[in-house]
This record gives sequence, structure tokens and C-alpha cells, in this order.
Amino acid sequence: RPWTADLPSMGSCISSAPTGKFLFLLALSVLHLAHGFLRPAALSPPARHGSRPPHVTLCAHSHADDASVVSCRRSLWERRIAEGSLAVSGLCVVLPGDADASTTLYKTVDDIPAEQFNKKAKLACRVVNVADGDTIRCRHVVDVGRGGGAQDEKGRLRDTTLSIRLYGVDTPETAKFGNAGQPYGEEAKAFVKERLQDQLVEVKLLRRDQYGRAIAAVTYQKPPAFLFFGGGAVDVSQELVDNGLAVIYRGGGAEYNGNKDTLESLEQRAKQRRVNIWSVPDDERVSPGQYKQQLRAQERAMEEQQRGLSAAVPQGAAVPQI
Repeated sequence: RPWTADLPSMGSCISSAPTGKFLFLLALSVLHLAHGFLRPAALSPPARHGSRPPHVTLCAHSHADDASVVSCRRSLWERRIAEGSLAVSGLCVVLPGDADASTTLYKTVDDIPAEQFNKKAKLACRVVNVADGDTIRCRHVVDVGRGGGAQDEKGRLRDTTLSIRLYGVDTPETAKFGNAGQPYGEEAKAFVKERLQDQLVEVKLLRRDQYGRAIAAVTYQKPPAFLFFGGGAVDVSQELVDNGLAVIYRGGGAEYNGNKDTLESLEQRAKQRRVNIWSVPDDERVSPGQYKQQLRAQERAMEEQQRGLSAAVPQGAAVPQI
């Protein structure tokens, strides 16, 4: 039986003090290094087909509220600790949450009370679909790590998921409804999908838009690059702008989550590096907002042309389709 199976008995949570947490995690990594290198191979029981390492949960509470939202990221790196390697299985980070948000399950954005938007409540969600670079669908998760879970996954996405629009950004349009996509539209979608698909994320509610979506700040836990260093919460909106895969959204009702200056700085840096969308020559580049205006203008022109043809055709005759 691996010694890591007894880790939960050390206490359900680590102290919220940054120094204590750091020292605990550092000591844990060193112990696992030693355990992995010094354990005789003959003492390691053979792995059974389909077997999985025991689940270990570490928590770091922030007592900003009585309730907490737990965001867990499971990956190969995290699961291998139970086998004496370099990672923590089921590493969890408990973030400040909201009592109602952590106990009431929301199937769609329509289910979320206005008061949750007013107080910028945070929800734990599992991403199930990435529509494009700035729009995702996720399922609300209740009390992760404390016996709760996600809602029933049966049914249409529109009836069982939250439609989330990332705050403060506009990514290039992807091909849809017969319209061609913009340069770097698919790259922006792939960028978000690689990071968020099937992952648990924190969704900070900001506002409900005219399409019934929740404009929100979405963050995910980035695994450490080495031992416990280099990881942490990542704001997807900021990451898109920094990588030249989104521009700052400046339309009506724009939400910036208090980070407009940061977004401006990141966009300027991406421009200077001429990365992705900023690599397109200035006289050829069309912003997502401009592109959508062009599409709407084309649609209006086609509608007017259709009405003109209808008026010119005698009553009862077939109207040619454009």
C-alpha cells in the first residue's frame, strides 16, 4: 500500500498562510523525489490492468467567505504522486466562493439569480464545449471534493450548460452559418480548447448579456512547470490578449473585471511583438468587430434585394432564391 494513501489523515487542509503552504508543498515534493528514487523496484507491486492510483486531496482554504469553491485540475503530472513520482494526485486549490453559488446547482444561465451577478459570485464549472475563442459552455459543479458533483450530463447543451462569454476580449470569428472565418480564428479556438476542454475552471460572474450568456472572468489552474514552481491561476482573457489571439472588446456594455489597464498593456506588448493577429499588415487587418459589421451589412443588402425581387414578381409567381 503506497504511503501516500495515508496523506488525508494529516489533516483535511493546509494552513492558508502562504509560507506554511509553500514549505509543506516543498517538503512533500522532496519526500516524493526520495521515495521515487530510493524505493526498491522489487517492493513495488505490479500494476493491474485498468487500475488507478489512490486519490489524494490537498486543500488550501481562503476564508474570505464561509463557503469555498474548489477548483481541481487532474492531469498525468498530478496523478503520478500516488506511485511515488513527482506530482500530486487530485491537487486542489480552494478559492474564495459564495455560499449560494456553492450549494445551488445551476443548469443554465437563466437559472442564476440576478443577485449572483450583482455580487460577482464565483462558480466552479467543468468546460464541455469551446464554441470559439471567446465563448465556452460549461457545467456547474457543486461542492467539489466534498461529496458534490456536476449535474446530469444528459440532454442538449443549451438545456444543461452555462453559456459563458469571456470578459473584455473579442477573438477572430470562426467559419459559421456559411460565412468564412477570419485569420487566427481557429487558432484562438484551439488555444482555449487546449487549456479548458474537460477541465474544472473558476467562473466569476460579471453580467448577463443580451444573448442570455454570462459575461465572466474564467480562470484555470496551470500546473507547475517544475515541482511546485511556475503554476497558479491563469486568466484566460488576459492570456488570449497576451498571445495576440484577441483584441480588447470596446463595444457597448464592455466588462473588464477591473483589469482594463492590464489588458491594454498586454495588447500593446502583443502589437510590439507582432504576434498572431498583429502579424497581419495594418492595411489588411480587420478586427472582429469590423468583420461582424461587414457581415451584417451584407445580410441587410441581401434582404433588401430579396424584398425588391418580391415586389417585382407578379402575385402568385415563384420568388427566385438568392
